[in-house]
Amino acid sequence: MSLRKCFDDHNCDKGFKHKYEKVYEPDFVKLKNEEINILEIGVDTGASLGVWYDYFPKANIYGLDLFVRNKLEDLEYFKKDRIYGLKSDSTKPSSKYDVTKVWKDIKFDIIIDDGMHTPEANMKTFRNFFPFLKKGGNYYIEDVFPMDVMTLKELNYHWIVRHPERYSFPLYDAFLKEIEKYWLTRYDLRKDSEPDSYIIKVMG
Repeated sequence: MSLRKCFDDHNCDKGFKHKYEKVYEPDFVKLKNEEINILEIGVDTGASLGVWYDYFPKANIYGLDLFVRNKLEDLEYFKKDRIYGLKSDSTKPSSKYDVTKVWKDIKFDIIIDDGMHTPEANMKTFRNFFPFLKKGGNYYIEDVFPMDVMTLKELNYHWIVRHPERYSFPLYDAFLKEIEKYWLTRYDLRKDSEPDSYIIKVMG
């Protein structure tokens, strides 16, 4: 089964909205039948947890969220074997202790930040969770507004204009400074998708 079909089967916007299968499938296909650990930060309805569950039949899937809009105990995905949930704020240093308390000395082959999608939140989450990445693993930051390459028209996108306190060049520069110590790959899918259809991959 292709990753795009999994996205569509679960009505996951990583597919129909962002077309992220173009980034993920080349990386993930070689791990498809491996016993790996995957962490997704930012769960919402849990749709993408279902995607990873179907696409990786031997993987353990972990989801971390504040679970404000959807309660952990109400999400059907967490009733499946191989899917585990944890309520925690990924931007707080205490989240590291929450993880080790519940999931012990776990390390992840894949970490996906699908959380708050602001430069400051991305920076703090990366600082807290990159240490949980296995050597040779990949850390993906989704739905980035790449302010350093956006045109003036793009910078006037309604969501950015509505939240100037979240999207500023100083905050974005601080985020880049945090991750540029490592090997990065940027994936720009904005042309055929959304203004934030952009992934930054950091390699462990």
